[in-house]
Amino acid sequence: MAESGQERRQFIRALFGHEKEISAVFATALNPQKSIFVQVVNMSQGGVFFTYRSTRQLQLQQGDHIIFKEFRESDSPPFFIEIEAKIVWIIDEPAMEYTGVGSKFIQLSSENLEKLEQFILSFQ
Repeated sequence: MAESGQERRQFIRALFGHEKEISAVFATALNPQKSIFVQVVNMSQGGVFFTYRSTRQLQLQQGDHIIFKEFRESDSPPFFIEIEAKIVWIIDEPAMEYTGVGSKFIQLSSENLEKLEQFILSFQ
């Protein structure tokens, strides 16, 4: 039995908030030409948790594939990268102002893994 409170994550996770606002741009596999902007809450080499206003007409479902195109800190140049991810969970409660989405990177090349690691470590 695992000890309570033990960290089970495989990768270091960068947490973002009001001090470090990180946004992401992605497209869905079904509509690759349309860019969707969201707010990143945390990320690791394994995936990204992001939010968007619940009032947006964005219909994501568990199992959907998306392609992250860039990540950006508010006043910094964008970090461009093409990474495919799969939606693994969604928190979408009617009373909540934001919808939360957990995604897992898939088919991550060693080059993109290294770039992503450097980006994440820059926030540690």
